Amino acid sequence: MEGNRRTSKRHRDLIGKIRDFTRSLLRDLSQGRSPTIYIDNFRNYCTNLQANCHCSSDLPKGKEILTIKRECGVRRIDVLLRVLLIVQQLLQENKHVSKRDIYYMHPSVFSDQSIVDQAINDICILLHCSRHNLNVVGILVIYLSSNVYLVKGACLMKYCMALKTWFVLPTQGKDNHLNGMLNEW
Repeated sequence: MEGNRRTSKRHRDLIGKIRDFTRSLLRDLSQGRSPTIYIDNFRNYCTNLQANCHCSSDLPKGKEILTIKRECGVRRIDVLLRVLLIVQQLLQENKHVSKRDIYYMHPSVFSDQSIVDQAINDICILLHCSRHNLNVVGILVIYLSSNVYLVKGACLMKYCMALKTWFVLPTQGKDNHLNGMLNEW
């Protein structure tokens, strides 16, 4: 996770929507009613990195209704609320994580990463925003085609692709050509 303590107006608005959503669920439960969550179904989900996204590029293809009257609804609401709590913390702390990071926070609860993906899509629809507005980012996959060198303090490390392992290279001594490399970096 990365971030700082400053929250933007957009983050405060989303935190307010989260608070209102959870309050409505608690109000229903405290009054003896089964909470009902209506989630629009879309063929395409938002990937807009800019501002607010209202899935305007695609009209809803119906609604999905979640209630606590069915076990699958209870499970999905549980996951939705757990992910919503994580998102709220991300927004408050202005930190960013990937969907995979969220999955690994509670792997016993989130039986599969697709469960987290669905919860994030549901939250985006309920809050009318994209996942980037929730501080949930995609992960960067890098494919290496050659060896990698890493400088850590006065230590130089080499990742050897063929052996798939790291080696610490000596950086001291008069005959060592690595001293010049370290000085250049």
